[in-house]
Amino acid sequence: MAFGYRESKIEVSEGTDGTHHIELNDVGTTSIGEVGQIFPERRDSAMLTFPCFEVYATFAHGMSGGLVIDEAGALCGLVCAGCDLADPNAMPLSYAATLWPMLTTVISADRGVGYPRGVKYPMIDLALDKIIHAVGLEELDPKRFPGHSLPQTGR
Repeated sequence: MAFGYRESKIEVSEGTDGTHHIELNDVGTTSIGEVGQIFPERRDSAMLTFPCFEVYATFAHGMSGGLVIDEAGALCGLVCAGCDLADPNAMPLSYAATLWPMLTTVISADRGVGYPRGVKYPMIDLALDKIIHAVGLEELDPKRFPGHSLPQTGR
């Protein structure tokens, strides 16, 4: 299931005293479908050049960046593309970015007491330190996370 906002509108006005008022109006949208093909590296070399999966559902324009959750309610992707098919009777087709590559993104956010401040680190550190909960870390390719000790599978 995917959830995102479409038709978002932001209006900013200024009061006579100089204060600003921001009004945000969003239209929340959901879409439900089944996963089709999974592309562990990329779907193509032009549009979807990152790990993603196809979903037989309609992701409306504006839903990009919205959550894609599985039947257990776990976050498994982000809405990234919807296709407008010429045939209105054709099965809808959309795409979601997988989350695992995000764990290689280097960020700089203070994590609180017990962690150094003002340093950069890959997001996998948040999962390994249990600051965020991630299921399936033992399935990750260790080559993508050099210098990190990933949990081992029990197989």
